[in-house]
Order: sequence, then structure tokens, then C-alpha cells
Amino acid sequence: MRQSFWYVITTVIALNASLIENAWAQKPQTKPAAPQSKRPYVLGTKQLPGDFGTLGATYTVGSRNPLNVTLVRAEYSIARLVHDRVLDGRGLRGIVPPVDKKWLVLHYTVQNPNPTDFRLSWPVLTFTAVGADDQNYKVESAHLRDTASDTPYPTGKSVSMSLKPAQKINLMCALLVPAEGEVPKLIIGRGQDEAAGVVRYDLRGVVGKLPAGVAGADGFTPKDAFPATIGTTYPWRMFDVAVQSAAFTDAPLFGKPAKDGRFFTVSLKVTPVGKTSQLTGSAFNARLKTADGETLQPYNRIGSGILFFASRDEVYRLKPDVGDPQTVRMVFLVPGTASPATLSLTERSTADEFRPYVFEVK
Repeated sequence: MRQSFWYVITTVIALNASLIENAWAQKPQTKPAAPQSKRPYVLGTKQLPGDFGTLGATYTVGSRNPLNVTLVRAEYSIARLVHDRVLDGRGLRGIVPPVDKKWLVLHYTVQNPNPTDFRLSWPVLTFTAVGADDQNYKVESAHLRDTASDTPYPTGKSVSMSLKPAQKINLMCALLVPAEGEVPKLIIGRGQDEAAGVVRYDLRGVVGKLPAGVAGADGFTPKDAFPATIGTTYPWRMFDVAVQSAAFTDAPLFGKPAKDGRFFTVSLKVTPVGKTSQLTGSAFNARLKTADGETLQPYNRIGSGILFFASRDEVYRLKPDVGDPQTVRMVFLVPGTASPATLSLTERSTADEFRPYVFEVK
């Protein structure tokens, strides 16, 4: 009996231990909480507010003293732009795009929607072209009057005036942009008030192509060199230049006959267009190519003395008045019986390289 009692007690204790062990084994284990993902907070990624514009539509830019702006049309160009606010600080000067650039010319209207007069000057509007290279290109001129008499582009004073309420004016400006291809985007804003909203334009397919004579195959990229005609005047930055004639001469130069060849004289008509136009041989790069491919440089009297008076053997060193045409000449020594083929002329600059004009002189 006593032995049975202890047997029961032992059995109960073992059973309880087994139940406790099973219960502990079946208790669900709590999984550790997954780490929370934190999205980074990035500043400065929000675009300026504004509209997506179309040509011919009017948009209001700015919140303080707003303006109504209509982009009427735009075209590419390599023409010279001359006026008194070219941004080089030298007064009336010209800009011709260098070989890696062209103009994006904008024609637009500005209207004063305010109940009081508004002073229109250059800083009140911003024009930014965004190139295919994702670089920003700013305007190179102030507001210029856009009238039918300005051919091809205005020459004179920039616009700074007071606009009466509801008064509208036709204007234009120009931006130097990459020479190759199209410029995809233009942004117009209200000067220091751009945060109030800008107008964005997709320019692809809506900007006029370059003139046929200077355009490459795509119509948007200028040729590397421009075919030119004797007797036609071409615009450089500081001068209007025309080749009047190109021919051999038997006359001596500075009292000496041509040695081992013949003198080839090129007569030029050069008219200054800028207030600081100093007409010397240093303004020109000239190369004469012969039919057999040899490239010749002009006769150089003293340093950069490649320009001579038309009627006497003397180096030309004058500063003519704006608009006063000058006839000068340069001379090449063509060796032996070689024949000239083409004359290449371009403006010399320490900062930029310009596209040459190429004349047939056969």
C-alpha cells in the first residue's frame, strides 16, 4: 500500500513536468521587429512653379509688379548683333558667334498689366536656354526694339522706358547657344521674382532653322566655313568687309619685283561698325590656297603689317570713323606658275575662333 502511494506521487510529478515542458515548447516565439526603412529627405529638388508655354500664348510672370509676356517666335542665326548694351562694357560693339556657338534669337512682347507705370529695363526679365548638354545659357543682349526696319537685327540703343498701364511693346533678345543641333528648353522668369513662377518652353521643332547658305545638313548646325562671293559685303564683329577684286599684278611692292613668283593682290572695302574699331592687319586672318593645295600667307611688311593703302605701298594704320568705308589691299606672293584657288578670310581674335568666309579666286 505504501509502495503504491509513492508510485502514484511519482507518476503525477513526472506527468506535470512533461506537460510543463510541452507547453513551453509549443509557446510561439516573438519575431524581432524588422528595421524601419528611412527615406532620405533631399533638399532643392523641387522645380520652380510655373507654366509650360507655347508660342503665341500670353503668360503673366511675377507676383510683385507682374508682366504679361508673349513669346511670338524664335530662330537660330549666326548674324552679327550690334548695339549699345552688348555685355562687354565697351559701348557700341558687335557680336558674331564663334565657331562653337550660334544665336537663339527670341521675338516677344511685354505688356504692363499693373494700374501704374512700370519701368522696363533689362533685369526685369530673365531668359535661360537649357542646351542638350544640360548647361544653362544666358542672354547676351538687353531688350531691343523688334521692328520691320531692323534688318537683319537691330543696331542701336537698348530699350529702357516707362510702360503705361496696358501698354505693349515688341522686343527681341539673343542668347549664344551651342552650335550643334537644337536647343531643347527655354525658361522665362520675372527677374528677382522667379520664385513666383516661370514659363518653360519646349523648343524642339518650333524654332526657325538657319538660313540655307550657312546651315549644315540638319538645318540647325552652321557650316564650318561660309562660301562667299566677290563684291558682296559680309558682317564681322567690328567691320563690314567686301572683297572687291583679286588678281595678279606686275607692279613691284615697296620698290621690289616679285622674286620666284608673282604678286597676287586682294582689294578690300572695310567699313567700321563699332566705336572701338581699330583697322590694322591684326584684325584679319587671311590665307590663299593654290590649285595644288599649298597655303600662302599675305606679305607682311612689319609685324602685322599685312594691310596696305590702295594707291601706295604703305602700311595702313588708321582709326576711321564709324560708317566711313576704307579701301585697302593685301598682297600674296604666289610661287612659280602656281594658280590661286580660294581665299579664306576671317576676323582675328585672341579669345575666340570665327568661321571663315571662303572666296573662289580662280
